[in-house]
Amino acid sequence: MTSRSHTLSIVLILTVGVAFGCGGSVESGAVAPEPVFGADQRPSSIQLVANPSPVLAVSMEDLDGHTITTDDLLGKVTLVNFWATWCGPCRAEIPDLVQLQARYPDHLQVIGVSTDEGPTQIVKDFATEYGINYPVVMTTPELNQAFPGVMALPTSFIVDTEGRVVKTHVGLISAGVL
Repeated sequence: MTSRSHTLSIVLILTVGVAFGCGGSVESGAVAPEPVFGADQRPSSIQLVANPSPVLAVSMEDLDGHTITTDDLLGKVTLVNFWATWCGPCRAEIPDLVQLQARYPDHLQVIGVSTDEGPTQIVKDFATEYGINYPVVMTTPELNQAFPGVMALPTSFIVDTEGRVVKTHVGLISAGVL
């Protein structure tokens, strides 16, 4: 299996497994889960972007003061999730993101990008209350440039192991949307 094929397999397995609650493994040679059928009994599909675009080099600081760069994320699939504490759909999807990070710690890195304005302590308290087990950073102009087009919350970007955006999703991540 080529590197690109393996990367896409990991992305597909993760997104199908998470979106539909399927089993599936992210190890080499893994077989994708059986097709999942929507309410209309048609197979659901995952659409990746035709020409993945590299993420601009960016550095971010998490709520604990640790620096994360785009180079740090190479080798793992990364889900970058723009959200806010006041956003109802964002609050609804966070437990699934926590579960996703716990399920695939060696192959996936979730990063929450809070768009809240005001003191970061509000976001820290929220992260503690919701048991967020992945890094949370505050949005910056550089992050907005690296991940353009966030017009609504939540918005998520899936970045492959080579640092390219392969999927963008606007709205709540739930069964059938990834």
